[in-house]
Amino acid sequence: MSEALPPVDVRLSLGDYFVLHFQAWRHWGTIIGLLLILFTASQVIGPLMEGVPFIYWHYWIDWSFAAILLAVLVAVYFVMPLAQWRSQQKFLERGIRYQISPQGITSELEHQRGTFDWPMIKRVVVKSDRLLLFINRCSAVILPRRVFPSDEEFMRYVRSAKAWHQAAMKGEG
Repeated sequence: MSEALPPVDVRLSLGDYFVLHFQAWRHWGTIIGLLLILFTASQVIGPLMEGVPFIYWHYWIDWSFAAILLAVLVAVYFVMPLAQWRSQQKFLERGIRYQISPQGITSELEHQRGTFDWPMIKRVVVKSDRLLLFINRCSAVILPRRVFPSDEEFMRYVRSAKAWHQAAMKGEG
């Protein structure tokens, strides 16, 4: 596993951006859900302690707070990926060529070429038939399974990326 793997040509879909956002912002859904539960519970417990029948619980809740939290979730998980996908349509039509090697990830778009060395990669994640190589908390190189000629080739990329990233993090690369 010491030589570069064959390059792959990637054209990202809207689904790829959704997977990226769900992975990059994964903790926000949990945090907002917990806030909503705590806020709702705090509004229901007070009247119950005063002896008001539970059947009227929905009258006690300030639904505007829940609407704000729901709007934030929709923005983070649906509006942002859609906006990012639409803004990058020019690049998506042409596709980007990626190749991984022991040195890092090389990308080519027309006459531009760049490399991310493995120490620059924050984490390597496999999610929903996609290899995500995170450059920071919210940005990643996305390599969907569909761009590989076979499942074996995709898994070869996954194993190599994980091994080379791990070696770089240990200072071996």
